[in-house]
Amino acid sequence: MGRPSNYKPEYCQQMIDFFNREPTREVKTIFQGKNWTKEEVKIIPNDFPTFERFSFNINTYPEIISRWTVQHRDFHQAYLRAKALQKDLLVRGAIQGAYDSKFSQFLACNITDYKAPALLNIEPGGINITLQKFTPGEIQGEKVDIKPIKSKPILQIPEKIK
Repeated sequence: MGRPSNYKPEYCQQMIDFFNREPTREVKTIFQGKNWTKEEVKIIPNDFPTFERFSFNINTYPEIISRWTVQHRDFHQAYLRAKALQKDLLVRGAIQGAYDSKFSQFLACNITDYKAPALLNIEPGGINITLQKFTPGEIQGEKVDIKPIKSKPILQIPEKIK
């Protein structure tokens, strides 16, 4: 038997608060010279919230957080809300240009239910994988022509065994 869980019900609201943030923030810088003052405002991205960071903040591990989602109904519901907030933040941050578009796509495919369908093209020079997203309207009425590629067999079976 392992040691007792350090679960606390207040972690539910702490998790929601941790994931409920804006994609960007304003940072003001004041430059001063002898006879002048200039204020510059920059918009920079906020840190993207992860369950790994949240678990570190409450002095536990991501695996424990996963276990709590099974053991505590209230925590499971808060976890689902936090996942929704994380997904919303990713979408808003990508749209606003706060996050790199390629990294946003990578994150979206790995931490949300968004998936990028892959087109696999096997060509004489090798395999070409293209990630694209199609809607039914975009492919409606299109014909997909799959042609076999003539190549040498990878494994040849001797006549005696056949």
